[in-house]
Amino acid sequence: MRLTVRALDAQEDVPALLALINAVEAVDQVGEGATAESLAQMLALPEHDPAQDRWVVADPADPTRLIGHALVWKPAANTRADLDVAVLPAQRRQGIGGALLVQALGRARRLGAGAAAIYSDDRQPAGGAFLRAHGFAPVAAYVQMHAPGLPAGDPPPLPPDYSVQTFSEVGDWAVLTRAFQTCFTGQWGHQHLDEAGLRRWFDTPARRHDGVWLAFAAGAPVGLIVAELRADLAAKYGVPTGYVDAPGITPGGPDVPLRGALLGRALAWLRAAAMMGAELESWGDSAAALDLYREYGFQQVRRATSYGLPL
Repeated sequence: MRLTVRALDAQEDVPALLALINAVEAVDQVGEGATAESLAQMLALPEHDPAQDRWVVADPADPTRLIGHALVWKPAANTRADLDVAVLPAQRRQGIGGALLVQALGRARRLGAGAAAIYSDDRQPAGGAFLRAHGFAPVAAYVQMHAPGLPAGDPPPLPPDYSVQTFSEVGDWAVLTRAFQTCFTGQWGHQHLDEAGLRRWFDTPARRHDGVWLAFAAGAPVGLIVAELRADLAAKYGVPTGYVDAPGITPGGPDVPLRGALLGRALAWLRAAAMMGAELESWGDSAAALDLYREYGFQQVRRATSYGLPL
């Protein structure tokens, strides 16, 4: 077969792309399916141009059917570019993934990325082997966790000399942007957005300003956590379920105590909103942080290794 890698048509290709994503998920079973709504959100990522940052391969026998897809996402404030490559299981080992990866890496270099990152679910060892064969090496891990219940009682106290406010109380986008850019220092999986990108990222009903907490020390933001009310998670778990993006703490601070204080506030907020459980995503957290989340009732449901490649 003669296969052609071309740019995604963000209008015409969307139904076929959604079908490809869900066909891959039906076989791989790693929790990466999509709906029309979630795909629209992915295509609208801040500083992401689907026409330049995504590529597809169509089935030569049926050009309306996609058999491969790749993307790159690199906000200007981030030195790393995030990539993804997906190929229908029946069409793997034919060079399609490699050809798509070449396109994505080329675009990452043109965007000035110093490194490329891509995740591979640990339940699919062939994905890791593919990445290692193309020069990638393991760097960190993404861990998805679920708590079927939420703890009762008050959140734990803050460490001495620390204070906390919701973003509704802070109301300053520059402060929030600084927190996003400093509180996740050293965590490979987090993106560093500028203020415009952060405003776009917040442009969804799930992300409420009173669901974001910032911790301060000596007037500077040193901790951050985001909680969301998510209808899709209620459908996934069968009961009202909230979402937590694992907290970020600036290096050198009281990591675990401050992390626990923020997490406790996020879970109390979800409980007050009638949530019965929570899903948490951890992007490159330490073993001590993961142990803390388990103390709050979270258990691992998925782990994916993040592979990196210097550019």
